[in-house]
Amino acid sequence: MTSLLSRRKFIAITAVSALATPAIMRSAMAAPVPIRFGNAGAVGSGCMETLIFSSTMQKEVLPSFGRFGKDYTFSMIMTKGSPEVVNLLAAGQVDIGTLSFSSLSAVVQKDMVPGGIKVIADSYQDSKGFSNTYAVKEGSPIKSIADLRGKKIATNGFGTGPDILLRLMLKRNGLDPKNDVELLEIGFPNMGPAIRQDRIDCGCMVQPFWAMEQAKGGLKAVFTQRDILGGSSLLFHTAPVSFLQAQPNAVRAFLADYYEGMKWLYDPANRQKALQIGNEVTKSPIETLSPYFLTDNDYYHAPDGCLTVGMIQNAVDAMKEIGLTTSSIDVAPVLDTSYLPGKCS
Repeated sequence: MTSLLSRRKFIAITAVSALATPAIMRSAMAAPVPIRFGNAGAVGSGCMETLIFSSTMQKEVLPSFGRFGKDYTFSMIMTKGSPEVVNLLAAGQVDIGTLSFSSLSAVVQKDMVPGGIKVIADSYQDSKGFSNTYAVKEGSPIKSIADLRGKKIATNGFGTGPDILLRLMLKRNGLDPKNDVELLEIGFPNMGPAIRQDRIDCGCMVQPFWAMEQAKGGLKAVFTQRDILGGSSLLFHTAPVSFLQAQPNAVRAFLADYYEGMKWLYDPANRQKALQIGNEVTKSPIETLSPYFLTDNDYYHAPDGCLTVGMIQNAVDAMKEIGLTTSSIDVAPVLDTSYLPGKCS
């Protein structure tokens, strides 16, 4: 009798286990994929992910799209610039990261990310709207590039996009970046104070810090990044090929939310809420944000995330022009916009 009950119990347990195992497997397969994101050093509209994945958006907006928290989860690592993002990508510590053209060139030429890397979407384009601005004190004798000879000039970091473009502008105007000026590294939040305190003569200003300094008065623009290259893509989202192959659906879900979230922020019906989120992220007063934030006076972001080879290639080729590299990379094999929610022409 005991043996019969034991057999029946065994059969029952086995049957339950057989039924439960697929359910457990389905549950495990349905677990959201964690996406670790490497930010390139800016906040607000300079790097839209800081707005789209802000705490308010994560709580109040993104869940309504039906992907966040189900297909993927999101965490962000802040850096001082895209060279740090390169190191995180190379070490496998982030899954998607924002790079500049200069960092992309280094990654590809030195084969720094195991298995390779792809550019998968636009971050911001210097084709219209605000362009990073090189500013000096109001009343400064510096009125042109030529006047920078012998002066101290700062960008956010050596090897970053602003640094490369500054060196290019200097060279094209007859100044040797190594011998005719002194180049320094200063974080974007401290750039305005450094100019005002005469620690530097000229500094690269990004939003929201340029708007904050304009509100105070006392600084003036000398030239912009667009004066150097014209329309180009200066920041874009990249991912290791290994992650794209392993988690294509999570990447697509993330990008769908990224651009749907951006559309939500730009919607005039959500203007006041967007300004509140901008205040939350940048710590800038709403009255400072209001004249430029997410308007034509702000950075331009392609609403569909699309970008072309030429928009990166011209910037990459500039590195060879100023002697930072002996050869340029071919951007075409590295660009893959197939993970975007729409089709790029």
